[in-house]
Amino acid sequence: MYFLRNLSIQSPTYTKAIIYSMNIIKNAQLFFLQILRQLGLIYI
Repeated sequence: MYFLRNLSIQSPTYTKAIIYSMNIIKNAQLFFLQILRQLGLIYI
């Protein structure tokens, strides 16, 4: 966390890009899980 905070001071746009892409990946995983759930492959 210290590394990220230090990095955000140096280049905020780079850190924002990392956070943004991490959110996209998280949303994609949730979307994929919902599809699998609807297909009945996973019971969560």
